[in-house]
Amino acid sequence: MLSRKHRIVNRKAIPYILNKGSKLRGEALLCKYIMKETKENLDLNIPQEVRLAFLISKKIDKKAHNRNRLKRQLSEMAGLFLKQYNGFKKSFDIVILPLSGIHSKTFQDLDRDLNNLLSQITSHKYYEKTNY
Repeated sequence: MLSRKHRIVNRKAIPYILNKGSKLRGEALLCKYIMKETKENLDLNIPQEVRLAFLISKKIDKKAHNRNRLKRQLSEMAGLFLKQYNGFKKSFDIVILPLSGIHSKTFQDLDRDLNNLLSQITSHKYYEKTNY
């Protein structure tokens, strides 16, 4: 489970990220992300935080049990990634959306896909700047 500092809790931030954010697509996941513009972002010596949100619609699975299970799995994978790679140079808000073929993927495939996307985002050359 992600700690509160790694979760997007502001509901107004999620539609903003979905509308204005940059997009990266993996095999089974879609990531919309935006770089947060803060005073701390200007100092590269201070480790930055990455905040995540997971949106799983009823199109993916009709049963809430399965959607919640998928959300817990993705949250655990992201938490392990953040523990392994702490000390980011920029702050990001990331919304992760599963694609329709996610049920055919194994846990290892999802983990590899999510780690690949998160590492691409955190090492990306071009960042969207935002104030919200």
